[in-house]
Amino acid sequence: MGYVLILLILFVVIYALGYLIYKSYFYCPPIEQKQLRNKCVIITGVSRGIDEGIAYEYARYNCRLILAARSIDILKNQVAQKCLSLGATQVECIQFNASTEQACIELIKKTIEYSSMATLPYLTQNGTYEQPSQIIAVSSLAGSYPLPQTTIYGTTKHAIQNFFLNLTRELRISKPYQNRVTTSVAILGLIATEQALTATDKSLHFLPADVRKTAQAIIAAGIYGQTRLFYPYRFAVIPSLYYIFSPLFKFVTRLGD
Repeated sequence: MGYVLILLILFVVIYALGYLIYKSYFYCPPIEQKQLRNKCVIITGVSRGIDEGIAYEYARYNCRLILAARSIDILKNQVAQKCLSLGATQVECIQFNASTEQACIELIKKTIEYSSMATLPYLTQNGTYEQPSQIIAVSSLAGSYPLPQTTIYGTTKHAIQNFFLNLTRELRISKPYQNRVTTSVAILGLIATEQALTATDKSLHFLPADVRKTAQAIIAAGIYGQTRLFYPYRFAVIPSLYYIFSPLFKFVTRLGD
């Protein structure tokens, strides 16, 4: 028991230091309206969850939005209307199922129809050194370290993280895209979306982060070229500490059983 207590004290001290360092080092300044006004942004899976919240936040910055999801009726009748009311300068809706290659091809074709490639800097090589194009992928803490009952979900999120983190490195050494395209991965904890709250135990409902603040942090990470964002910030050092203090995590898990 004394061994566990020592580990617990070390964990708390290192966690506190790591949290302060992460929050200080990865602090992003507030987003200015001019940084996003009239930019064209594609968002997939936007009919619900944090992606819906991200769409609303981009709309507040007067962006031109291409919304893609399987539920086209929800997109047109709910999400698109709200985006326009929040200030989006243009909203186009595309029915999209990412599980098929043909759907991905159609998304690209329809996007080109709606917006010339010159005005779509978030997906092309047309970014500049001062204002690079941005690709933002949304993942989960479940993909960073093992969590109970998340085997399949955690595996898919881990794949997303590794793919985009490796893509970041490749873009940095590729001459055509060097400093012109940035990739950010948002690794999220529990967020207060309707979908997340429905799927989690009510005893955990004091933990979720605010949807709008989360969306703002994700967008800022893209603008300022942050490769990896942990949000809420308090979870940033947990994946590293898991491997350092794995006996402590196992002990806590056994207590839960």
